[in-house]
Amino acid sequence: MNDARFAAASLVFGLAFLARVAGQAVQRWWDVAFLPSQDAWQGSSLPFPALFAAYQRGRLQPAG
Repeated sequence: MNDARFAAASLVFGLAFLARVAGQAVQRWWDVAFLPSQDAWQGSSLPFPALFAAYQRGRLQPAG
């Protein structure tokens, strides 16, 4: 992949991630009907504090 394609792909994925985070914030504070409920954003059965702590301790390595 050349530099221009890599930059374009990075921009697209970065903007998609930013849109998801913004959507979560909007749903958290304003509870709009066109977005999933706040509970639906969590994609894991592991509570976030436990997941975050596991990443910090290095016990759970991200895939890839």
